[in-house]
Amino acid sequence: MDLKEILAVEAQSYLDNVDTLGLGTGKTVRTLIKHLHKEGLLTKFNVVCSSIDTELAVSQLGGKVLSIQNGIVPDVYLDSFDTLVRRRILVKGGGGALLREKLLAAHSKTRVYLGEGWKLREFPVSVPLEVVPATLHYIYSQLKREGYTVSLRESTGKAGPVVTDNGNLLMDLEARESEDLCQLESRLRGIVGIVETGIFCPNLYDHIVIAHDSSIERIERV
Repeated sequence: MDLKEILAVEAQSYLDNVDTLGLGTGKTVRTLIKHLHKEGLLTKFNVVCSSIDTELAVSQLGGKVLSIQNGIVPDVYLDSFDTLVRRRILVKGGGGALLREKLLAAHSKTRVYLGEGWKLREFPVSVPLEVVPATLHYIYSQLKREGYTVSLRESTGKAGPVVTDNGNLLMDLEARESEDLCQLESRLRGIVGIVETGIFCPNLYDHIVIAHDSSIERIERV
């Protein structure tokens, strides 16, 4: 098995007595969905998804998808991460679903994140930002004045920028090595037009499962 498949098997241990399952977005989550389907477990859950992409992946395999707009509270939220900084702070949003991912994380009873060992790193760290389109140029100019390297995320499937499921745009900011990412998250959220950041501080997770080549590492929130 590759590391994503190993993570899918490990994630299953968090699903006892779960009725409503929250799922994030990305390749690791897609592998998890396929694993649950293979094990005959996917149809056991009511599933709330962080993106249209995940909703389609679940429904195409016969899973029952509930609308995120109904305010459903998942018993467990399972997601992956792009980067784990200093084994403490998660950075997410490579798939562009950071706002809904953080929404589900904030309202789920238990939050579990899955990732491969190579995703543990220090700096530089690229932080995704979801921004309201009308504010794009103001935000870009402000962050550049503050000395940040920042770019608009371009689509690979069409000409132009990536548009989120919420109709917003994505920017990527390179965080400074000297910065506390949770303090940066708070400051960025204070800029008018930045709807959400991809920084997930310890208040948004309970368990982190990391697959190394020959071992599994678990980090619990303290």
